[in-house]
Amino acid sequence: MSNTDFDTENIILVTEANLRDEQKQAMAKAMEEYKQLCLKSFNVNRSGKVIQKEALPMPRQITFEANPGKLQEMVDNAINRALIIQSSVLSNIVFNDVASVDIWERNKELIRKRTDIGEHFTREVI
Repeated sequence: MSNTDFDTENIILVTEANLRDEQKQAMAKAMEEYKQLCLKSFNVNRSGKVIQKEALPMPRQITFEANPGKLQEMVDNAINRALIIQSSVLSNIVFNDVASVDIWERNKELIRKRTDIGEHFTREVI
């Protein structure tokens, strides 16, 4: 076994009984906060039936004070995921806009020549 390998059988698991009182309190607070976050995934309808409106959130360990760049990384990842999911829509929008500008530019003179209002039309639109 090299220095970087470790034996999974040699790991000592921590139980709640091993924790100090302040650690137990911190864990209880974190669990309560997560529980409240999970409860936001549910609604009650008018008949009193509880309905789950979205999936339960995954627990995360994020400390912005210790890692201020983490927030930017999370925002960047969310934007990247959104762009990947919507990439076909965005590419169609850009293509259509570029194509319409290109068609207008190529046919501007033809439009000027074929309209009765000529200069007035082109000054107003351009």
